[in-house]
Formats: sequence, structure tokens, C-alpha cells
Amino acid sequence: MDRTDQELVRGANFISRPFILSLVAAGLISAPANAQNTESSTVSDRKFVTLLGIHSATVAPHGLVFGGVSRSFDLNNEDAEEDTSAVLGFGLGDANTGVGFQFSAFANSETDTFDSFGYLGVKASARLQSISSPTYVGLAVDRIAGQGAAEDVEEAASLMITRFDNFRAGETDYPVILTLGAGSHASDLSTEPGIFLGAGVGLSRHLGVSAAWNGEWVELGSGIKVSAVENLTITLSVADALNEVDRQQLAVGVSWFFDAGQWR
Repeated sequence: MDRTDQELVRGANFISRPFILSLVAAGLISAPANAQNTESSTVSDRKFVTLLGIHSATVAPHGLVFGGVSRSFDLNNEDAEEDTSAVLGFGLGDANTGVGFQFSAFANSETDTFDSFGYLGVKASARLQSISSPTYVGLAVDRIAGQGAAEDVEEAASLMITRFDNFRAGETDYPVILTLGAGSHASDLSTEPGIFLGAGVGLSRHLGVSAAWNGEWVELGSGIKVSAVENLTITLSVADALNEVDRQQLAVGVSWFFDAGQWR
């Protein structure tokens, strides 16, 4: 990438950043969202599965409330900029028997590089009953009712299909999540339609890893369940892992969820 292209990327941050935040949030809430797949009870399903960097077709189960915070660091500059994002949301309905919905609110703090902004997102999901392996289709709309730097940014829509499966290595089964999708703002600095895809593998009860192509770059990530605190997850990811568009960032996230229905 030459100097002109680099300046174009940096100049387009105010356009693409609100959309990229929704992808960060997708990673933060991956643990409760995947809890939707509750029909299988094999040992491999107890391993922790996560998929960072793209939307999956799953949603948080009915009554589940989640929240998360992520801080990213620019790896291309000697003086790394810090960028803090947050998400808060909840799930309604049942995607296994009908349609499940997930509602989210996103926010980004003001830094020297990015303006502060916020917006809403909604996602619907339903299971394809004709397929034996748990498979879901989902539709997400992000950047609704944008505030701050996202006030004049167009809404972004994504359509996804997600499948849960297992593969055997030696004597051990590992759960896998596979997602393929298309978005209205997934390529060309998040201004044009594009394709995204990714896969995550559960390695143990407390560790999952993933790799994804979000339409612009490769993102590698891992999720760690903290056994000492119930429902707490730490995520680590590297955006633009191959440094394809000179936007390489390291993101560290913490998320937590609880079932609000337990208080009824």
C-alpha cells in the first residue's frame, strides 16, 4: 500500500469505524450467542467455541443480557492509539423453535484518532429445521439511530448462515462454528457490498480460537472463559492480521452475561 492509499484509509476512519465496532461486538457476545445451541450434550459441545471479527447467524437466548468492553491498539505506529468500545444488549424469542431476536447498543469513546459515537443494532435468527446439524440463518442491521460521528452514516445490513459441527482428531472431538455471510458495507473501506466468512474451534472448556475474513482483512482471535468468575470471557484478537490494508490492531475485550429470567 502506497502513501496515498494509507492516507485514504486513515481519512475514511470516520466512515468505517462505526461498522467495525459492530464486528468487535460480535466477538464480545459470541459466548452467550453460541449458548443457543443447547440440544446437543456431547462432551465436545462442552468445549468453548467462539468466532471473532464477523457476525454469526446466532443470537443471544431469550432473557439473556450481555455487556462487554474492548480496547484496541494500533500496531502500525510507534505510539499506539487506544480506542475503547462497549456493547450492551439482550435476547428475545427462540431461534430453535421460531425466530430469535437480539438488540444491542454500541458506543465508542473519543480518542485522538476517532470521534466518539454510538448507535443501535438488531439481529434476527432462525434455525433451519431440515438440516440435522444445528444451522441458523440470520439478518443483522447495524448503525441504527447513530449519534456523534455515526449520525450521518448509513445503516449496514448483513445476511449470514451459521453451522455448528464437530471434527475428530485422534481420540478427541472438537466443536466447530462455521459462518458465511454477505454485507451491504463489507468491502472497499466498509462502503461497498462484500462477502465475509469465518470458523471457530473449541479447544477446551475454557479456550476457543477463530479465524475470519470480514471483507477487508483477516482477523485471528481467541476467547478465554474465566473459571473463577461465572459467565466472564476474555477475548484477544488481531485485526488485519496479515497487514493487508495497513490497519493492524490488537484488541483486548472482556464480556459478561446473565440470564434475567432467573429472577422471575
